[in-house]
Amino acid sequence: MTLSEQLKEKQKQSIKNRSKIAANQMIEATLNLKESGIEDRAKETGDIFDNAVLLDLKSKEVDLYNLLKGRPAIISIYRGSWCPYCNLELREYESLLSKKENKDVVMFAISPEKPDVTLVEQDVSKLNFTVLSDVDNKLAIKLGIMFHLPKTFQLLYGESYG
Repeated sequence: MTLSEQLKEKQKQSIKNRSKIAANQMIEATLNLKESGIEDRAKETGDIFDNAVLLDLKSKEVDLYNLLKGRPAIISIYRGSWCPYCNLELREYESLLSKKENKDVVMFAISPEKPDVTLVEQDVSKLNFTVLSDVDNKLAIKLGIMFHLPKTFQLLYGESYG
């Protein structure tokens, strides 16, 4: 099953498991976000990425350009470990990056969550990408992709994902 199919299935299940009112709120919030033009502001393949100072998993400040070292890279900005859609995407990247033909691909996964101190170095060393934190969404704001969820939507996520 492709990532797109997995995401559609996850959305379908999420809507099915909610009340009609909650499901409609989720659909409306998604449509509003799309109508905001956020997708048009997203970086695309070949675009130059803005530099940022981020936190690594040990809460140490790191400069994104220094990490990139001028190499092309995949940079995934995701909402957080609580997001099932983001987790599907990151698992797909992990699978793709584990393939021999992609061994030289560099990837950074960036979220606004504080570094996860529960991850031990052994867990992190098994990943095929680097996890970084944009704690105050400074990079996301600079890129024009930061948005606020409506309060009702926040409550829905809080009920489902802690």
